Amino acid sequence: MAFKVLAITLHNKSIFSLLLVATLTMMLAETFLLNADLVYGSISFTPKAEMGSDDEKKDPVELPHGIAVDSNGNTYISDSNNFMQKFDNNGTFITKWGSNGTADGQFNDPHGVAIDSLGNVYVVDTFNFRVQKFDSNGTFITKWGSNGTADGQFLHPHDVAVDSSGNVYVGDYHIPNVQKFDSNGTLIMKWGSRGSSDGQFAQIGDEMGVEGLDVEDSSGMVFVADSGNSRIQKFDSNGTFIMKWGSEGKGDGQFGYPSGLAVDSAGNVFVSDETNKNIQKFDNNGTFIMKWGSEGNGDGQFNHNHYIDVDSLGNVYEADRDNGYFQKFDSDGKFIKKWGSLE
Repeated sequence: MAFKVLAITLHNKSIFSLLLVATLTMMLAETFLLNADLVYGSISFTPKAEMGSDDEKKDPVELPHGIAVDSNGNTYISDSNNFMQKFDNNGTFITKWGSNGTADGQFNDPHGVAIDSLGNVYVVDTFNFRVQKFDSNGTFITKWGSNGTADGQFLHPHDVAVDSSGNVYVGDYHIPNVQKFDSNGTLIMKWGSRGSSDGQFAQIGDEMGVEGLDVEDSSGMVFVADSGNSRIQKFDSNGTFIMKWGSEGKGDGQFGYPSGLAVDSAGNVFVSDETNKNIQKFDNNGTFIMKWGSEGNGDGQFNHNHYIDVDSLGNVYEADRDNGYFQKFDSDGKFIKKWGSLE
């Protein structure tokens, strides 16, 4: 980008002329410094990448929402700017797809993401009221869902999980319920209603419903983050209630707003708490094991921790929307690394 420099010749050293030069210099400085890199002793003007350029398209993370990790350690991130990004295990950008719209492969605020055993990617396309299915390179395969409360419809689909047989579970924030589909989107069954009894989600008069869910591979048990009731519920694959744990609070095993949920290969359940700014680890029956995290933007801290996932080695991945990056921890909460920046 070329910049024109205004030269002013002073024929006399009047105060007016000096003030004019000073004013113009300040105006030019304010304009240039918006895109300037400061170097000791000088100013190097480097315009930032413009929207749509190759640099912008490869920004690691902008407004991360959902997160999922495949069997090879590749990480898929849904972004509130209506695209998906894929990274390798080291956080290196691989590919990106999607834009704002209603056509196949487009999104309107994508949320939850899940990967099946074949590497197919399922994305909750929240305000298009549907689920979209892609291959691992982002090629569109199929979609299902529409706006409504009937079977196979959604009001606010929020999270998605896939079991070892390829069945797809979708949690709805506003209905609230869990619907189970085959891998092509054919409805199998559904369960849940508004209330605080076993098998119900949220409370009467509360808009909150199913926030997060995951499926244990070995048993097919479905774990649901019942945010409005500050608890976790466990069901079998047919939606039969098994057990629950949690209450409102800040203590061990308590929740302010449980949102993201992930189950590792050993059956341990990790719950991300958006209000208490932590992640808690439980065994398969809800016994508290440990927790980590606090509010902030440092390593191991959270600002808007929501969706989480666990890889085959037990490492935990967390997408932080407001901090604009995602973090990786080992199974005991030890910080490993993070990717992305909110720029």
